[in-house]
Amino acid sequence: MKNVMTGNLVKWTFEDNVPPLTFDCTKASGANRAQALVYGFNVRLTRMAALPRADKNGNVITVTERMRHDAVAEGIAHYESATDAWEMRTVRAPTQNPVWAAMAEKRGVGYDVIAAEHAQADLDVLAAM
Repeated sequence: MKNVMTGNLVKWTFEDNVPPLTFDCTKASGANRAQALVYGFNVRLTRMAALPRADKNGNVITVTERMRHDAVAEGIAHYESATDAWEMRTVRAPTQNPVWAAMAEKRGVGYDVIAAEHAQADLDVLAAM
């Protein structure tokens, strides 16, 4: 089964010669449309809190409630800005390793300093192999 949304229509297609279906959102009652609006935003914003547990290099990160909060807050700000854009095209701040962030804070240096040190250590190990 596949579905596609176009304007006010949702179309489903099925395999095995099963006939397609189309739902016209404008034919739903006002109460159901209002409920669907709230439900849709709830799902959309909640999914923004489903953050990856690994960065682009495969390093495991601990997702915190603050990180989830900030992701949902970003989505709320986007939709409450009256934009017509459904997708958020902004670039999010890169995910930080919380241990490295604590090390940077304790040493009084930027996160990038700790990340560079760890990257260099990894390169040294790789070169020694």
